[in-house]
Amino acid sequence: MNHTALTSPAQAQEWLARNNIRAVRVEWSDINGLGRGKLVPTARFPQICREGIQFSNAALTFDIQSIPASVAGMGAITGYRNVRALPDLATLRAWPVEPDVAWCLCNIETLGGAPINASPRDFAARIGKQLAAQGFSARIAPELEFYIADSKGAALENGSPCYGTESLHRFQAALQSACSATAAFWPLEAWHHEHGPGQFEINVGHAPYIDAVDALHGARIAIREAVARHGLRATFMAKPYNGLNGSACQLNLSLQNDSGENLFASTAAPNAPSALCLHFIGGVLAHLDEIAAVLLPNGNSFRRVVPGHFAPITKAWGLDNRTAAVRAIVDTPASTRVELRVPGADINAYLAVAAFVAAGLDGITRKLDPGPAAEGDLDSGDHPKVVTDWAEALRLFEQSDWIRSVFGPELVGAFLGVKRQEFGRFSHWVSDFDANEYGQLL
Repeated sequence: MNHTALTSPAQAQEWLARNNIRAVRVEWSDINGLGRGKLVPTARFPQICREGIQFSNAALTFDIQSIPASVAGMGAITGYRNVRALPDLATLRAWPVEPDVAWCLCNIETLGGAPINASPRDFAARIGKQLAAQGFSARIAPELEFYIADSKGAALENGSPCYGTESLHRFQAALQSACSATAAFWPLEAWHHEHGPGQFEINVGHAPYIDAVDALHGARIAIREAVARHGLRATFMAKPYNGLNGSACQLNLSLQNDSGENLFASTAAPNAPSALCLHFIGGVLAHLDEIAAVLLPNGNSFRRVVPGHFAPITKAWGLDNRTAAVRAIVDTPASTRVELRVPGADINAYLAVAAFVAAGLDGITRKLDPGPAAEGDLDSGDHPKVVTDWAEALRLFEQSDWIRSVFGPELVGAFLGVKRQEFGRFSHWVSDFDANEYGQLL
């Protein structure tokens, strides 16, 4: 995964000097998955490792426009008091877009040293501990889909050259930079042109749970910055253009035991998922409505989930069926996995992956049965449908006792505070659609 796995400030200082690093980018994820942080000179980094770096707790509840939401225990009611970010040295690495800058993720604490449970990375770590407590480890590989557009966001191609190799050449410089940025976090497996004009997908190898989530967070930021150096824009917006396919972030996952054995592979039936895998799928389907708000986190996210655009609208599972919300892939015992196809490219990596894992673990604990595998084109079937309305997704998230028990009241409050604030702007904004549809007729 190309991180340093250092354990002490002294080791970090030596590594920074050896690699001619001039500054360290200390960073954390906000509710939307944006990187927030500060750039510090290398000489000061060992002190920050011991004492942390302070910032206003308003940054923990910034919405997408950096407007702090009103949340109990944070923000204005506290006078925007300081909290601190403590570097996690296991994540320290050279930043792929700036070779003389390092990047290090942080854990967020109060100034007294108490963890802040509204931090997305803290939530992912808590679910990681639950995984271990149940005797499992997880390996995860996302599929990174994004559009490359001009600097103002306009499409650079016409048509849909899906799997077209000429487009790989046409976008070679920017795409190579995007792949190089990704390779700083993951072993690359392949990349190709997706269905939309200027839309690409990067495939990466599976990685351990927390490494994978950190890498997904960092790689998307690095891709955007790498492509911007070519005067272009890489966007992970879920549905950037009308009438074209949106961008997803399918999450591929398998569980292992202490011996590294893939527990999703069936020993009784080689071409079928194991009973444990089916229970995991049962949990994901049982909680899919409740976690829709983190898998489809923005108003734009729901514009992607429409029939006929390779986005799942059906709350079902299938064997190698891309029209199902959950796709079970049973190629070999080692590669057997579950793919959650609902998430958009705009997810917060920590929230979405941890929610996926938590739902599946609940299915294992309760031995939930997902029912038989669905077959055929599920877009036109009569199976229950995925939530396709942002207001409804937020309501289901807020009213779920399971969500509150898993996420914790602090994170639920922060997430809803931010998303309700964004929803208010979204629902009242006069859009181009209003002008085009009604402007000259009413």
